[in-house]
Amino acid sequence: MTFQDDILDDFSEILSEHGGFFTVKSHVEDKDSFGRVTGTTENSFLISAWITDITKKDRKVHDLGTAVAGSRMVYFKHEYAKTSGGVSTSNVLKEGDLLVDRENNTWRLTNIIKEPFFSDQEIYKKGIVKNITLKGSA
Repeated sequence: MTFQDDILDDFSEILSEHGGFFTVKSHVEDKDSFGRVTGTTENSFLISAWITDITKKDRKVHDLGTAVAGSRMVYFKHEYAKTSGGVSTSNVLKEGDLLVDRENNTWRLTNIIKEPFFSDQEIYKKGIVKNITLKGSA
């Protein structure tokens, strides 16, 4: 096992201890040979991630207008690989994806602001999510 593998395992452990599971709803545009959008396809997959409050250190992001009141930080893996029936697939979160938690709160990934690397290996991604769950007054 290499040092890079240790770093990836450590990050996975942090997500297991502090994070939760989310269903990601990602939309992919279908285009014709001229590049025109002909439709969209929804892709759903399960991930582990950690949503937390924006810290004082991260306030500079807030001051630049990247984060607004009610936004939170999210930490997630650079990719989520899955093997089923001998076929490997890999999913990557992108800006605009929706994350649904176990309480059916929906979060939109509005910005990916940090993608740290160790050598040539991307370790994790850090972004900003905004809760878009609409709940009526009870």
